[in-house]
Amino acid sequence: MIRTKTRISTMLAVGVLALAGCTGGEEEPAAAPSAEETAPSDGGSGSSYATEATDEDEATDEDEEAAECKADDSEQDIPADAPTVDAWPQVNGIGVPVSDTFGPINRDGDVWTCFAHSPTGALFAAAYIRPLTGMPAVRGEYISDDPALEEGTTDANGVQLRGYKFTAYDESSVSLELVYEASTGGESGLVAFPVTVYWESDQWVVHRSDLESSDPKSVTGLTGYTQWSVGS
Repeated sequence: MIRTKTRISTMLAVGVLALAGCTGGEEEPAAAPSAEETAPSDGGSGSSYATEATDEDEATDEDEEAAECKADDSEQDIPADAPTVDAWPQVNGIGVPVSDTFGPINRDGDVWTCFAHSPTGALFAAAYIRPLTGMPAVRGEYISDDPALEEGTTDANGVQLRGYKFTAYDESSVSLELVYEASTGGESGLVAFPVTVYWESDQWVVHRSDLESSDPKSVTGLTGYTQWSVGS
């Protein structure tokens, strides 16, 4: 627990830095994880993501069909409980929830796509997009109004998703608060980040203007939020 205002401010700064994708000095961007590094270690019984063809010349109609988005849009209610997660692979030092039902169904390098057009799909999309907007490939795919954010990434080690809360929903946009725990120097604190995703061109995207204007806040617990994290 943070015992002073100074420590609360420190944790807030750590959370903002890691989730905004900022860089310091001339530090080189963190290397993108390979498919093997991020694949769920469930002995082959977990997520069935699309994989790269070993020989593009031999691609078949079935291969192309497998890469199509087949997320389940049937459930249009805000989830009453935390949705089931098939795996929490690490991307840029942070655990990202993935589901064969709600997305991301397709994965190509840094860019994971195909989320359900539903509140739950929006939640999975926000949990993937929000902490990774500093990664160039992710930024270019999902920031709809201006992808020219600062180059480079910040390793988000020590920052993990802990919960969420829906604040608004319709078919074209979903607003949430995502709560992350930031840890440093043996201390930890919770930071809530507002995020809105918009349904445009058959996928959820974020607007740069929202990212720049949204103010994270320090919270003392998960009261009012649904707990959602690795192992939950």
